[in-house]
Amino acid sequence: MTEGFLQIQYRHGILDEAQCIGHVSCKATDLIRDLAERIHANLGVPPGQQLLSYRGMKLETELRDAGGERVRDRTLDEFPRPDGAAIVLTDFHNLLLKTSKWSEEVFWIPQTESRAITLDQLRKTHAWVLDQCSGLGDGRHECFAWYGKNGNLLIYEEMSLYDLAEWVIGPSTYHDRCSFVELIASSVQEPQWFASHWWGEPIFRFLQCLMEHCEVRGLNKITTSYWVCAFANNQHKLGAEIVTDPTQTSFFRAMQKSSGVLCVLDDAGIVFTRIWCSFEASTAVLQPWLLFDIVVAREWEEVVTLNGCRRSFDRKRHDALVITEGLTQEERRSELTAPNSGASAKVKRESHFPLDLGCAGLGIDVKRSRASREVDRKRILNSIAGREGDLDAQPLMTHAMYDRVNTRLRTVFALASWPKAVVEKPDVLTDFSRIVAADTDREDMRLNFPNCKVFTDERLGEVADAIHSKMKVVQLNIMLCPKVTDAGVARLAAALPDGLRTLDLAMGFCQNAGNEGVAALAQRLPAGLQSLRLVVAGCSLVGEDGLEALAQHLPQDLRALELYFSRCHVNDASVRQLALALPPSLRSLALSFDGCRDLHHVPDLLARLSHLTSLNSLAVKLQHTKVSEAVIRDFQSWAPSDEARRVRLQERKQVCETLGSDKAARELERVAAEAAERLEGGDGVAASVHMRDAVIAVFQTWDRSGDGLVSHDEFMAIMQTLDPDFTKEHCAKLFAHADLNKDGDIDMDEFISWLFE
Repeated sequence: MTEGFLQIQYRHGILDEAQCIGHVSCKATDLIRDLAERIHANLGVPPGQQLLSYRGMKLETELRDAGGERVRDRTLDEFPRPDGAAIVLTDFHNLLLKTSKWSEEVFWIPQTESRAITLDQLRKTHAWVLDQCSGLGDGRHECFAWYGKNGNLLIYEEMSLYDLAEWVIGPSTYHDRCSFVELIASSVQEPQWFASHWWGEPIFRFLQCLMEHCEVRGLNKITTSYWVCAFANNQHKLGAEIVTDPTQTSFFRAMQKSSGVLCVLDDAGIVFTRIWCSFEASTAVLQPWLLFDIVVAREWEEVVTLNGCRRSFDRKRHDALVITEGLTQEERRSELTAPNSGASAKVKRESHFPLDLGCAGLGIDVKRSRASREVDRKRILNSIAGREGDLDAQPLMTHAMYDRVNTRLRTVFALASWPKAVVEKPDVLTDFSRIVAADTDREDMRLNFPNCKVFTDERLGEVADAIHSKMKVVQLNIMLCPKVTDAGVARLAAALPDGLRTLDLAMGFCQNAGNEGVAALAQRLPAGLQSLRLVVAGCSLVGEDGLEALAQHLPQDLRALELYFSRCHVNDASVRQLALALPPSLRSLALSFDGCRDLHHVPDLLARLSHLTSLNSLAVKLQHTKVSEAVIRDFQSWAPSDEARRVRLQERKQVCETLGSDKAARELERVAAEAAERLEGGDGVAASVHMRDAVIAVFQTWDRSGDGLVSHDEFMAIMQTLDPDFTKEHCAKLFAHADLNKDGDIDMDEFISWLFE
């Protein structure tokens, strides 16, 4: 072509077919830059927001060297094509409008770790990508202008992040040489969660995974932000992101700012073989303040009851399945209302997790993980091995830290897969026990098997075998497991380590477990135990002998005690013995004797409360017993002493001191003094109101934006104002402690719980 007109095809909105918008005058030697200006004049699409292409070939305006520096402008004849063949225009201006970015100016965010993408932005980006496609009639959508490596037009349902980077992320940011987040953002976007994933996963499945995680965690579906490397890193200046030490990368720094790491699994488990994914996962499991959730794109149906009626239900379709570390916010609330309900909901939700992927996770081996760049693999392995001074050296063949990371990651998948393996593949459970027992870095084990008809004493023994000597927290739910007997409970009790600090055992309605099992458990309670929750409600073989054995062996350092003996055969004498044994160190006490028909009088229990001067939380249930309504009302009207309230504030002050911030500690001490001053002259409920008012006043000074929430940034600003030496790591730990629902903000209830819980 010497001189003439060039046909441009242009996709606008969601038209079913490509729209031919006429012709633009041109000649072969025209600069692509000049051609873009003519298109701008005709169509209104700014040159910097255009991508011109022909059958997978991008007509770039400039030739750049390996370092990304401009060499010269490019001309139309450098891109051979048949005479008369149309050039396709991709309009990124519509992308900005789709993502609600009304300004065409790039919002520069210097710190890469602060370039998270919100779920709303990600969803709108995907919607725009789908707009660039046409339906094929079989549920799939073919891209209008973008081609894959095989020379065929891309299919939306098969597009990977590699494809998105090639045709959207890179070209849309080419003109400004910025990251994708900087292109679509209007402010700094700090990460709430870090997404660890394999780029080869279809992008629509990746979105499904993040949306399901957001819903399960009860996070805001608009503002919740995830750090995703492809969107956060400047794809035109990747050299600037390359540093020798992996712990100095934007990846690592973004994780330090996040509440947790979300591991997005692909169907083939390729994520297990990628060195960066292993590094990200190992960072999460080796830093206890980071949550570690797992998600996989698998369709499943949830049976949902309508209006609380068991006979009226509907089916809710899910596109992905999430394994959460601990209970979600909704499940915790449910558990507080009805013991076992939250744990049961978690087990039911996670029961669809593919066991094959869980078992594949047991084969994680960081030494054998692969990387696109061999130098990354070397540096990550050397960083894991602690060879900071020799990161570019050949990695060691074996190292204790390799084994430590492998064990930590394998433990995560063993615990996640355990409930389903009990039902479908019990032969792997001895391996699970061995893996978890070898993970001496892990101080907690939480497993839920409610209403499992095949959970036997042998299965309980395998759980017991997983408990190692350094474990601090054991949480086990075996409610409604009819094959568990006293022998199994005794085996579990024998495995409890001396250093255990928290024991939560729910074994209600286990009809073959009784007093002998409770007595065996009581005799093995560690002396240093600080929190005990025991649910034996509905166990018809549990009675006064079991409660008395428990009373005789209650550890005297207990701070929290919850005993659920509803519908058990306990009497006044056994409750009296328990009352006299309650340790003075208790901060929280919950007792449930609902339906215990042999209970008549409990004066010793009520009298004992006056001696528990540190107690600031009490719940006693005596409904459906023979205890008088007047006594029940006395328990309901109980209020903590002023001293007990001050104890909680003092404990929060000690948290700051432990983190090394005397100035922040003094601020919390000031809060305590202010609250105490407001308490003068008050008592009972009135005193609680005064205390709450004082805390609300402090909360409002911390909530600088006035939106009723203390954000991570506001929290950090307050702490660093109080003490400039208060590090981001310390702040992250303290913030994570207060942010109970892990939504990235502290609301009023969380703030009060943090101070007084």
